[in-house]
This record gives sequence, structure tokens and C-alpha cells, in this order.
Amino acid sequence: MRRKVPLVRLKRRGVAPVVGTIMMVAVTVVLAVVVFVLVSGMLSPPPPTPVSITFSNTPWVGGRHSAMIESATGVSAFASSAVTYQVLSPEGDQYFVGAGNATQTVGGIDVTVTYVDNDGNDRITAGDSVVIQVEPEASAAAVEGGVIKLFFEGRQLASHSL
Repeated sequence: MRRKVPLVRLKRRGVAPVVGTIMMVAVTVVLAVVVFVLVSGMLSPPPPTPVSITFSNTPWVGGRHSAMIESATGVSAFASSAVTYQVLSPEGDQYFVGAGNATQTVGGIDVTVTYVDNDGNDRITAGDSVVIQVEPEASAAAVEGGVIKLFFEGRQLASHSL
């Protein structure tokens, strides 16, 4: 014989509707923050290409040295007219500093630095040249073996042995 056991239902209450709503909003906010953090790293632009300029090495002829740019990467945004130069002797003495297409005199030696933009686009590109002219011609020995440095907005772009 089976006995019938009366079912006693206890009043069980769930979470209050207000608390449930607050918890759902909190979970949604946390998920949104996690997704934002994951996606924000993908939205930043890639780092710029490192600057690299290589020159061909030509000998001094008649107080003139021409350094032709063989390759230039990461410099497409740099206007060649905004480049500044520094010419140093092998001992580190400064014979020229400033914008190109100008002459500076140090100790009776005139040093002229000229940027030759062969394609006329005002950008540093392969095929362009940097020409260093020293007067009097016999004084070229003062800077021969030194270095020329190219700068854009204070940042050194390249250097080349003279």
C-alpha cells in the first residue's frame, strides 16, 4: 500500500527582477569592455617604415663630391627642400650646418651643399644627389674622409662618408 505524501511546496523565490536586470547590465558592460580592448589593438595603424637611405660612394673631383642616393625607404613624406645638412671633417670639425643650396665659410674654406632633385618631386628618392663643393679646391682635404649628415625636423635621417 502506498502512502500518499502530501506535497508541500516551499515558497522559493528567485532573484528580484531589479537585481537580475542590474546583473545582466553588468555582464553586458564587462563583455563590451573585453571586446573593446581586444579590437582596439587591431585599430591602431602599423608603425612607420624605418628610414633607410644608402648612397653610392664617388671620389672627390676638383673639390667636389657627389653622393647619389641609391635607395631610400621610409622617407616618402620628407620634403627634400626641408632637409638640413651637417658636414664634419674627419676630426669632427663642423664646416657646414643648415639648409641645402647654401654656402658657409669656416676658416677661409667655403663649403656649399646642394640637393639635386633629379625627378623634381621635392621628395628624397633614389637617383637624387647631395653635392658638396669646397673652395678653394685644395681645401677639399679638410673635409675629405669626414661625414655629411642629413636631418629632417631635427631627426637624423642618414649619414655618408665623404
